Amino acid sequence: MPLTLAQLEAGLPDGLSVDEARAWLREANQSVEAAVGLVATPEQMRAMSSEEWHALKEDPHAVSDLVREAHRVFRERYGVDR
Repeated sequence: MPLTLAQLEAGLPDGLSVDEARAWLREANQSVEAAVGLVATPEQMRAMSSEEWHALKEDPHAVSDLVREAHRVFRERYGVDR
């Protein structure tokens, strides 16, 4: 499921295993897709409140920047590209 804007703003959580961090990044990527309107399944729509969806849609560029930063932190923290 996509992450909320608040979760993206908090960044990649500390203490995750590499696999957990990869899963978090997959959800972050889904947030970008949802923010730009590429993908929003009924399951994803039910995962957030209307206000959370509107917050994602408000500034897709900011969402993309937050996810890009999370990927950078992942590479730095775990020393892997993916």
